[in-house]
Amino acid sequence: MEKKICQSCGMPLSNKNLGSNLNTTSNMDYCKFCFYNGKFTNPELTIEEQINRLAVMAVTKFSIPKSEAFEIARTTLPKLKRWI
Repeated sequence: MEKKICQSCGMPLSNKNLGSNLNTTSNMDYCKFCFYNGKFTNPELTIEEQINRLAVMAVTKFSIPKSEAFEIARTTLPKLKRWI
């Protein structure tokens, strides 16, 4: 079974971190950090800004080497629903 990920940031989705629609139902495409109450939490965010944010987080929180973190972000994010 394929694991679902947030279509904005790539975070693995679970019942605990699903975003919410305007009618308060769970949004099955986005996490709560990216999508809340039917809107993106940071609507002005560009894909390049998101790549930088996620790569820095991967380096600082998960000790992934910087070049690898940026490569993962650059290859993953452009395929996600928000950025297509």
